[in-house]
Amino acid sequence: MLSPRSEEREKVERDARQRKMTVMEIVETEKDYVNDLETLVRMSNEIQQKKLLPPEIMAQVFSNVVVLQGVNANITAQISTEMTKVEALPNGKEENIDKLPIGKIFVGLVPFFKMYLVYCDNHDNALIVLAKQKKKNKQLENYINQQAETPQCKGLYLKDYLIKPIQRLCKYPLLFQNLLKLTPTSHDDYESLKTCVDKINDIVRDINQIRDKNVNFLSLFQIEERLVDYDNTLLAVQRKFIREGNFLIAEDKSSKVPNIKKSDAQERVILLFNDRIMICKKVHSLTSKTNNIKFVSEIETTVARVTDTFKTYPDYDVSFMLESHSDAGKVKMIFAESSKEKNNWFKLIQDTVNAAKSEKYKNNATTEDMVVSLEDVTDLQTFGEKEIRSLVPKLLSPGGIEIKKRKHKNKIYKNAFTGKELIDWLLSKGAKKELAPLMAQKFLELGYAKNAADGEDKQIKEEGIYQFDAISMDQSSEERKRTASGVSIMKSPSIKNTEKKSTSFGKAFSSSKKPQNTEKKFLSQQRKDPKSQTEGTEDNQDDIRSAENSHSHPNLRDSRGLRDSQSSQGMNIVDSTQTSCGLLSDNEEKESASIPTATPQTEPTQAAPSEKTNPTND
Repeated sequence: MLSPRSEEREKVERDARQRKMTVMEIVETEKDYVNDLETLVRMSNEIQQKKLLPPEIMAQVFSNVVVLQGVNANITAQISTEMTKVEALPNGKEENIDKLPIGKIFVGLVPFFKMYLVYCDNHDNALIVLAKQKKKNKQLENYINQQAETPQCKGLYLKDYLIKPIQRLCKYPLLFQNLLKLTPTSHDDYESLKTCVDKINDIVRDINQIRDKNVNFLSLFQIEERLVDYDNTLLAVQRKFIREGNFLIAEDKSSKVPNIKKSDAQERVILLFNDRIMICKKVHSLTSKTNNIKFVSEIETTVARVTDTFKTYPDYDVSFMLESHSDAGKVKMIFAESSKEKNNWFKLIQDTVNAAKSEKYKNNATTEDMVVSLEDVTDLQTFGEKEIRSLVPKLLSPGGIEIKKRKHKNKIYKNAFTGKELIDWLLSKGAKKELAPLMAQKFLELGYAKNAADGEDKQIKEEGIYQFDAISMDQSSEERKRTASGVSIMKSPSIKNTEKKSTSFGKAFSSSKKPQNTEKKFLSQQRKDPKSQTEGTEDNQDDIRSAENSHSHPNLRDSRGLRDSQSSQGMNIVDSTQTSCGLLSDNEEKESASIPTATPQTEPTQAAPSEKTNPTND
């Protein structure tokens, strides 16, 4: 056993050896990096000389790379000068490399590293501009391909060299922190290294903030580069990429689970965004390796429905159904490799869909401001559907009424409120005392709220328990009349008289233009079984209430996920910055995933969009 003094001496010797290796690593990698910059500048000059790009595009692609090359060339020149002095010492470079004043060399030039901020801020745009120019400029594409085949480029393309400055700058903190840790405080270069580490960390921190803003846009761009036969563009400010995964998917026109066999499924790639679910297939090439994917179809998340098949068919424990509210869309049975993977993806898609629908309702509802002050309402003629639609988001906001579980006659009703609370809220907003109960009554008569215990009871009572109706709030009363062709949704039996699973409820939980036959089918299914839903399983009720809640109550469920838990407009299922380009592989476990979404720039239409499909999807 070594004595404490021997152990300390051994540690000093070990650190000294590692310090020499770290100094050599900085010197050698800096030299390689400057060579890469010189190659990048050479290609820039040749492209300019050959007039392959106009001057304004040259500036967008290459930014200030010439300035960066000058800064780092100065560093290598100083390293070379100091290295000559080291080599002149007894025993040469091998023995005295640790005396090279790396800290003093870099600390004088680190302030110039701020030029990297300009380059990094422009980098993502540079890649996009370059890709677009390559597509329409065959000469440029040929030049880039020819350069990649030269011994100097070693198979690297222009885009690979454009990322080199960012990679190098992000590596500096690791190299210098390690060198500082191995440097004794008595070393002549210690204080310079310490200052150098602090300054580099500050610059890299600023660059990371720039990268965080651009990483999602770059992710969309990289996916679009892989995407074949997609006529639109993925590059939209409000679009967020969430996750990519490989599955077996079978399609069928009916939603009868036993009719859909895994043996009929085909390999497909799912790309999940906040506003759409894209189905693609891999592109196979006999001549080269490629990760390109071919567009097959897509479903907008605002009209999508996802169903867990395991609840009804236990044999289908690794699959779930994905369908659109559009009758033209086919049912897609998605088979995962394991039940764990299936559960993770099912929750991820379900949360994304719920958030998109909540955001859609919120956008539609808040576009109509309160058109009349409640203080000015003198009779019910000036308080109609338009006024009620504008009041709903205010009722559901933090300053509205309290939505929570309510107990009534020994039964529990989720997401409910009392008639007194609605009347008191109207009074607090200036409604006249004699008109407030009649105004509350209008919410029931026009179908924006319903009696939780008895949906057919249209009388408002202070002690009554009520819920906002998900279907009704997504349609005007006239639309509901046209939709049901004379059959009122609100006159259907209430939830307590329904024993259907949440999947059945989902069929009625549609967008505003639901076909007539589907509504009648839903009503007839409800009337077949008069048993009380409240006497069924608790899971069934939870599913149904959850569906109502996510669609109709933006204040109870973050409409955009958990990205910002301090705001009702942020939900984050996956942090795309956890990888270099924001892409998440299926191998990464995302147990507690939620959603990123963003407010669409254009207001979604009430009519359910049809599922977009590529006709050549086989």
